[in-house]
This record gives sequence, structure tokens and C-alpha cells, in this order.
Amino acid sequence: MSRAGRVSLSNLFLPLATPEERRLRRWVLLIPVGLLLTTLSVLLLTGLRVLPKSALAGLPLIYLGVFVMLYKATHLAAAHYAGMKFIRSIDYRICPKCEYDLRGISLAPEPNPAGVTCPECGLHATPDQLRDRWEEVYRRVAMKPGS
Repeated sequence: MSRAGRVSLSNLFLPLATPEERRLRRWVLLIPVGLLLTTLSVLLLTGLRVLPKSALAGLPLIYLGVFVMLYKATHLAAAHYAGMKFIRSIDYRICPKCEYDLRGISLAPEPNPAGVTCPECGLHATPDQLRDRWEEVYRRVAMKPGS
């Protein structure tokens, strides 16, 4: 299978420019899992008669979790927009591989006059490559649900 066709964690969880985006992405991903586990455990424990049947009356409270998730998703969309503005304002000077801040690093001298090398991971990229990579990241983020 080609590298582009493989599913990996880096494809599922895109690098993001700001910690706020990463924090909100965790919330939006974890809330549905928690709701599902809570629902299944209440149903299972009620079916095994560990909990009384009146415990099923609390299941509609799960909708409160859905509203919290939607609230966090709207903040995530705003954080994506702010992250995109931030990354554009600093001329895309964040390493797309390890998210190291490259603003303090000057452009490399000869033989690579138009590039920068990340001291953290060693990735070398030109400003055009950085721009294209980050624009692709935010284009893909815009296509995901909740953003």
C-alpha cells in the first residue's frame, strides 16, 4: 500500500498550531466515548439487576453531554480559525512534523539559502513548503466534523 493510502495516527490527528486546539480536540473526541461507555454500562448494570430500573430514567441526561460536546466543538472551530490566523501571521514558521517554533531560527545559509532546518527533528523545509503544508492541514481540518 502506498504511503498516502495508509491510515496512521498522524493522518487522523493532524498537527495543530496551538495548544488550545489540541486541548479542545481532546475534549471533542473524548466526550462521545464517555457518553457511549456510560450508556452501555447503565444498560448492562440495569439488565443484570445491579442497578434498579429507575436508573434508566437518568439516561436522558446524556443529552446534556451532547450539548457540552457541541459547545466544545464550536470553541474548537473558533480555535482552528485563531490557529490559522496565528500560523499565517508568523509566516508558517512552525515545524509541521514536531510543531517546534521556528521563528527564532534564521533562514539557512548556503547551500540551502531559502530553507530552514528544525533543530528538534531535523526536517528541512523552504518557506513555500511550510506554507503549503500548513494550508493543507487547515484545509483538512475544515473538512472534519465539528470544525
